[in-house]
Amino acid sequence: MKRIFLIMLCCATVLASVNYYAPAISSAASRDEEIQALKDKSAKLDLEIAKAQKRINELKDDKSNQKVLVDEYNAQLDALQEQIDVFDEKIKIQTGFANEIQAEITALNNQIAEIDAEIKIIDDAIAECEKNIEETYEILSRRLRAIYMNGESSEIEILLTADSLSTFLMRLELASGVARRDAETVNGLKDNIKMREEQIAGQKKAKADLETAKQTHSEKKKVHTDKITEIENEKTVVETHNAEFQKKLDAVSAELKKLESDSRYFENQISKWEDEKDKYADKIDDLLHNKASTIGSTPESTPASGLIWPLSPASDTYVSSGYRTSKRPNHTGVDLCYNGSSQGKKIIASGSGKVIEASYHGAYGNCMVIDHGNGLSTLYAHCSSFAKSVGSNVTKGETIAYIGSTGRSTGPHLHFEVRINTSGGIERKSPLNYVSK
Repeated sequence: MKRIFLIMLCCATVLASVNYYAPAISSAASRDEEIQALKDKSAKLDLEIAKAQKRINELKDDKSNQKVLVDEYNAQLDALQEQIDVFDEKIKIQTGFANEIQAEITALNNQIAEIDAEIKIIDDAIAECEKNIEETYEILSRRLRAIYMNGESSEIEILLTADSLSTFLMRLELASGVARRDAETVNGLKDNIKMREEQIAGQKKAKADLETAKQTHSEKKKVHTDKITEIENEKTVVETHNAEFQKKLDAVSAELKKLESDSRYFENQISKWEDEKDKYADKIDDLLHNKASTIGSTPESTPASGLIWPLSPASDTYVSSGYRTSKRPNHTGVDLCYNGSSQGKKIIASGSGKVIEASYHGAYGNCMVIDHGNGLSTLYAHCSSFAKSVGSNVTKGETIAYIGSTGRSTGPHLHFEVRINTSGGIERKSPLNYVSK
């Protein structure tokens, strides 16, 4: 009976223990599932970021090619513009020559117009003289017809018909005077015509000389205008090439702007995704805060903390980037490198403890967290690979991982953090207050 009671008491104790720890186990499992879900989301964003980064790299190559074309087209346009400037200068010179000749031709045209006006005046005077001659000839003709009709009045007839000698002499003198005046009138008109004709001949010769000069100047002008036409045709060809290159340049420039716009789009997307990853990382940190040991009294100096330099030998390493929180971007740890190449070099545990995280962790890349107890933990980021896994117990100085450049990294190095797990959350302290070379 007593044995049965003891057995029942043991069973009750076991059941009580199971019921007591069940919520804790369930809570831990739920927390791990949530961490994994956040990691999965972060991993998906990593894939998107990798695709976007690949596209940015492609766009960079495209932009580089387009910029080469832009430079080539600009060089061609500069050369073509120089040719156009030379053509413009030649056209300017030839136009100057043509304008000078045109001024001379205009002056010759004015002189020719003056001569034409003078010739017209002389022609009008000659016409007037010819008219007077015709009129005089008409008078003479009428007189001669009258003489013919009346018979020829000889000097004997005039003598015989005169009733006295004085009458005869008077009639003879009158007849002689009329004949003399008629002859003088005709001869005067003929002389006037001859003089006018000589004037016209002189003017026509002067006009002919001017026309010859005008023709010479016109031929000279034609030489220059033909040259201008030739230069303008050459200039048109060059301007056509210039316009073609300008169109090409405009097209390439537009494509370059589009590529730059696309690059900015992907860069903004990456930035947005990185922000989302950081939020996931913060949530994971909060969950890790619940996984890690809580603070009792953690020392704030190197000797008391018991932590050592996470790279060995320490003398062969250096700090490439320090801890800072006073200006953005914050850097909540220190970046450590080996002299020479760091890729694949070993990382050691800064202190003994338990690995509570060893996975890809957003910007940290491959990241390990060791809980040293009493709320103190250390973080090792950008690892190329791990030597330990979650749940492993490690000793101070033991190799735990290898340096890489995973996550948001500019090159192989170890990002090392010291964290204090307080009731309010994880505080990142300056590692150099805890470790030294």
